Amino acid sequence: PFFWRTTTPGIPHCQNFSQPVNDIAKMEHHVALYPTYNWEKIKYQNDMVLGMLELEHTTATTTTTSTSGGGLEYQVIDGYEIGIQRPELHSSE
Repeated sequence: PFFWRTTTPGIPHCQNFSQPVNDIAKMEHHVALYPTYNWEKIKYQNDMVLGMLELEHTTATTTTTSTSGGGLEYQVIDGYEIGIQRPELHSSE
């Protein structure tokens, strides 16, 4: 199997945060308010790749004649959920 790590968007004005924000929707809204470097599209891009991986896993599993189980085997490391809730760690200062 291989590992896929979801991408975390940059957090605009990260230097203004001093602690975690345990509200993903709030942070997604914050990122969307300041569209920089297409960071507001990261969640969509993660979802698109995860959907493609799952489709490949399902398609290969149902069409293979191999006895190895078939399908693409992968594991997801969810960097998105962790990273978007920790804006205070993004700051370079």
